[in-house]
Amino acid sequence: MPRYVKNKCEICNKEFEVLYQKRLRKTCSKQCAYKLRKKNKNTSPAQQKKCNICNKQFLDKTKFKQQTECKSCKLKRGVKTRKANGSYERTEEQNKKLSETLKRQYDNGERKFSKEALEKLSKGLTERWASGEMKKKSQETCMKKYGVTHWTKTKKAKHIMSELHKGRTFSLKVKKNMSRAAAKRIKKYKMYSFGNGGFREDLGIYVRSNWEANFARILKYLNIEYSYEPDTFCISESATYTPDFKVGNIYFEIKGYMDEKSKNKINLFRQKFPNLTLGVISGDEYKKLKAQYYDKICWEGK
Repeated sequence: MPRYVKNKCEICNKEFEVLYQKRLRKTCSKQCAYKLRKKNKNTSPAQQKKCNICNKQFLDKTKFKQQTECKSCKLKRGVKTRKANGSYERTEEQNKKLSETLKRQYDNGERKFSKEALEKLSKGLTERWASGEMKKKSQETCMKKYGVTHWTKTKKAKHIMSELHKGRTFSLKVKKNMSRAAAKRIKKYKMYSFGNGGFREDLGIYVRSNWEANFARILKYLNIEYSYEPDTFCISESATYTPDFKVGNIYFEIKGYMDEKSKNKINLFRQKFPNLTLGVISGDEYKKLKAQYYDKICWEGK
């Protein structure tokens, strides 16, 4: 039978039982142990020193005052050593396990970021992306791991994304948020687009261009029911195609500028789905629609 003895906690003065082998234990719980450690922590005055690496002044608060490097340099040296020893390298199984553990801890509130930490993290990431440092590192990692500059360019990723977004629809709230985010990116990073995508209040949907908006207004004026980007088709192992509109059993693609990629997608769609009808509204057809409905609807753009 295990033998127990009674001890008195040095922090809360509460009596507790402990195994005889651990009779030297001075606290009743982990919390009290932390408090005792803090209480017995070295309280001798800090000594001001000069870092041997960066030559900056720092305070040595250690018990024996043997530090010769500031905290920042010491951390950098530790990181460099661990990288050289391969301490940061993990297997896929270890990465998965770590990811699951961190997710559980954040969900349960065991681990959380302070407001200051989140602001610092956000600022740091913004600066690194703006300088191009993050993009460069990301491309180097992807080239090493996948052989391409981004994992989404692999055949496997394209197939996964194709299946993931097939038939996907967005709520009105999500479409509004997408529109605002796109407008913000265009303004901030000086991105230019001829599409003028955004949420149209009079239509109640998000569209990607003035032409699409005007075509939707014509259908609305004629009381014709339509769906905007309702279906996504897998046209090859690594590509999908989403027509702009569906009116009855007919699909419509609105194209102000037809490049080779768009031509190939349309041709592949017609070859793979010969039983479906696809109408393409290009420059000439659009001009005819404009001449007929310009003064009947709230026409947008030129």
